[in-house]
Amino acid sequence: MAKIWLCGITNSGNSHNLRELIQPVLHCFDGLVWTFHKPQDEGIDYLESVKGDGKIIYTDWVGRYDFARNHYLFSNTIKEGDWFFNIDSEERLSPHFMENFEEFAKTFEANQIDGLYYEGKFLAFKLNEWMFWRNSIHETLEGVQKPIDLKGAMPFDEQPIRVNLRKEKRQKFTFVKQALRYYLTKGSIHCLLGCEKNQDFFQQRMQVRDLFRSNLIQKEIDPTDTDQVLSYIISDDIDQTTRDAINFEKYLNDAYRHYKLDKVDFEQDFDFKNLIKI
Repeated sequence: MAKIWLCGITNSGNSHNLRELIQPVLHCFDGLVWTFHKPQDEGIDYLESVKGDGKIIYTDWVGRYDFARNHYLFSNTIKEGDWFFNIDSEERLSPHFMENFEEFAKTFEANQIDGLYYEGKFLAFKLNEWMFWRNSIHETLEGVQKPIDLKGAMPFDEQPIRVNLRKEKRQKFTFVKQALRYYLTKGSIHCLLGCEKNQDFFQQRMQVRDLFRSNLIQKEIDPTDTDQVLSYIISDDIDQTTRDAINFEKYLNDAYRHYKLDKVDFEQDFDFKNLIKI
């Protein structure tokens, strides 16, 4: 008989979030399949205590979200035909939706639907042999045959299926540092945001990113160490390659503007006409 799994990736410092996320819907799942990145804290103890028939994978963070998700996908726990939900620590699932999911799943399967999205983001999938996660930041699951987005679809839109607390808790300009981290993460396609319908501009952004990233490595600056990158960007020792990148890419421009110039006269958007030149 097919099982239903709750899956995720996390690291230390998220024990409270994990409890708030998992406890209200724990009874709806056969178990948890979770990737936990070192170092260990009480969060992994909690996951182990509620994993049910699942498995907790304890490993190093290597800078790739697809690698982390493939850890749980290929843990030999989730079997073909099982449904697995993919959730972040600061998200919450609707108990009402989960308590009725077995019935909903019958309708999905009768219509050959094997992928569920909500508000454009992955939610749950029915595993087949071709599935694997690809890309780091905005990772996608390859091998899905017939996905649907439940947002706006009755009866699934009567109340939110998933709530993201991150937006509610985050101070306004913390998005600047997060965007920089996502931009420079290994294998990231964060540049795609804002130019989904303009592939030429997306390719230009990726070329600038790759050049900027290579320049950091030549300077022995770790691109995945956001604090180290920020320290360099706001220093008085940046070179022309860095200046050109800051002048072109909004994520870098926002970082320079906020952390170097202490400006707050910009928004979390993709308005490339509102960049400052240095």
